[in-house]
Amino acid sequence: MYSRKTISCILILLVLSLLQITIVESSASEFLQPFSETHDEDWKPTPDVEKFLNTEWQSPLLENERESLLESSSKNVWSESYSDNLQSHEDLNKTEQVDSIATRGNQDYPVWSVWPWQDNTHPRKDFSALTTAPNMNGHYWLKKSYSTLAFDIEIDEPITDSVYLWIWLVRNADTYTRYLTIEFDNNQIDRFTIGSAGFKGAIYIPSNKIASGVDRHLVELTINYGGWKDQGWRLEYCWVGVGSGSQGYQQTPVLDNSYPYYPETFTELVPRSGLTDTSVEYKVICGTSTKLNIETTNVNDPTSRVVYVYIDNVYKGAIQSPGAYEVSLGNYAAGTQPCILKLVFKNMPDIDNAKRINQLAVHRVGFSLEIDVMEGVPQSTIYNQILAMNAWLILHGYHRVSIYFSGELLEDSSTTTSDHIWYWTWFFEHKIYSFWEYVIVVQTLSPLAGGWHYESLLFDYGIAISNLYSGSTTIWHEYGHHIGILELDGLNEVYCTNAKCVMSTNGYAKYYCWYHWHCRIWF
Repeated sequence: MYSRKTISCILILLVLSLLQITIVESSASEFLQPFSETHDEDWKPTPDVEKFLNTEWQSPLLENERESLLESSSKNVWSESYSDNLQSHEDLNKTEQVDSIATRGNQDYPVWSVWPWQDNTHPRKDFSALTTAPNMNGHYWLKKSYSTLAFDIEIDEPITDSVYLWIWLVRNADTYTRYLTIEFDNNQIDRFTIGSAGFKGAIYIPSNKIASGVDRHLVELTINYGGWKDQGWRLEYCWVGVGSGSQGYQQTPVLDNSYPYYPETFTELVPRSGLTDTSVEYKVICGTSTKLNIETTNVNDPTSRVVYVYIDNVYKGAIQSPGAYEVSLGNYAAGTQPCILKLVFKNMPDIDNAKRINQLAVHRVGFSLEIDVMEGVPQSTIYNQILAMNAWLILHGYHRVSIYFSGELLEDSSTTTSDHIWYWTWFFEHKIYSFWEYVIVVQTLSPLAGGWHYESLLFDYGIAISNLYSGSTTIWHEYGHHIGILELDGLNEVYCTNAKCVMSTNGYAKYYCWYHWHCRIWF
């Protein structure tokens, strides 16, 4: 246990106080409004976060388990090489020019979070940011003459507005113009050519093309005559929107009255390759202690299959489909070259929609939190709040936080900003490391607040939290400031007008809204 000394290096505090320009966030007294037990019990995370938290993630298969499963599943294989995978199309005889794979800079290419539902200047605040799944901001079509990516949407209630399918695809290694065919519930919606510019637009889905009386809907995107290049085309984005707007596709997809639809599930179906082994490839961001979380289930294939996991063609382990697994992918230089995640489904049958990928997330450590908890404050509460925040970060980007509980502070009924600096000066063990953030969990903050993020021109003193009611998301709010989510009117913070956004004054908000998630600087 740490003991707080009465003599506290006054000279250091005087110097620091001269340098500091204080930014105290969430200091409004209403932020610490008492909440009733009913409100507390009713708080639940968003469905994707809740599903991720409730999944029992398993470790990869041992070698003997992998070999045993491979042997048993091989007895059920009836697929052979697909004839249309042969290089028979007339343009294969032409001289080809291989385009290099596009790379990204030091950031996680956050443009996906501002498109397509946006007004003229900003993404909207009234909706949660969308997850990176199911296409992980870079999903390659298979090398196949008629190559299809299929998605499964589960909708529990009828949609009364117009429906749009928002698609963003780019040409990668292919060098020719192709056809893109779009089907919804096995009905062809549109078919048009795509070239060097790719396609980024909203596809209108007529109501008579949407199957009635069913919860699940099938979306299929097919590249025609593209079966002669590995990683020829890449899907950057795919989602469903509703609202008013003109029919047909739009290269500049800005519909003032449109909004994203949040289906019960939006999952991917493993494509039919026509080969014994089916490879599914994604462009992902790797870094420190990178991990893969993946959950698959059976659809038209009742047999368990082995799935090999590769990063940049380096084998990382084997898992079983169906099943839910967490696989360690290793350490990589963050923010340099994106990696290619390859999932090889072994001994697959030659049928459509054999398996479903329910959850898919690749994530690395972005920041590490060193936490000191004051005596009498339950450590488990802040731990559970950070777990929920971590699940949200993992599903909506490529990073998570690691947690290090360094010690216990003596009880103090009131913690001031000067106290905060004192704790940071003497107890923060990792202050020389740029990707560590200090967090103190205290009894009561003075001035009264649920939490604050405290910094000066020279130092980031970290986060202080006092609102530890079950289900509170105050730590999400303050961590948001740490990664750059902050709006100011002079020296005053501008809170989100959406009460469900954690950047509002609601200590029980559920998510980062689209606009504020886009404001982040890191990750």
